[in-house]
Amino acid sequence: MSLANYPITFPNSYSNTTVERFLSNFYRVSDEKPSADHDPYVDEFTSDAYLKIGPNEALGHADIGKLRENIWAVISGRKHRVFQVFPFSKDSDEVQELAIYGDVDYTNADGSTFSVEWTARFVLSVKGDVVKATDYRVFVGPKPTLVKV
Repeated sequence: MSLANYPITFPNSYSNTTVERFLSNFYRVSDEKPSADHDPYVDEFTSDAYLKIGPNEALGHADIGKLRENIWAVISGRKHRVFQVFPFSKDSDEVQELAIYGDVDYTNADGSTFSVEWTARFVLSVKGDVVKATDYRVFVGPKPTLVKV
């Protein structure tokens, strides 16, 4: 999928296109099932990065890769949508701190689907054109349940 399939909305006053491209690519790669030998998603993080998705935590590349394996063991697909990014740093800072709001559609291994809203706190290291995540914490809304009325 092209980055055009992952549009991201920043405030008009934010103009760091390197970070914008990183985020579009990050969610595109996040939505791709990794191969058995390599997960490009892990490359988006520093070697000592912290990742928390809901109650699940990972520290460093090996743990992040294992967390991704566990996620993809129970789903067959997903698609993130980012509705808004809220930067807390100047767009020229080497450390970017962002809050993000979006949702994600999941397809389970059995073919059933569901969507959840999420918010995240992202800390990025920006050195020239190289951006890596150092801390990414995702707060996931509850999985919807069907209730008869």
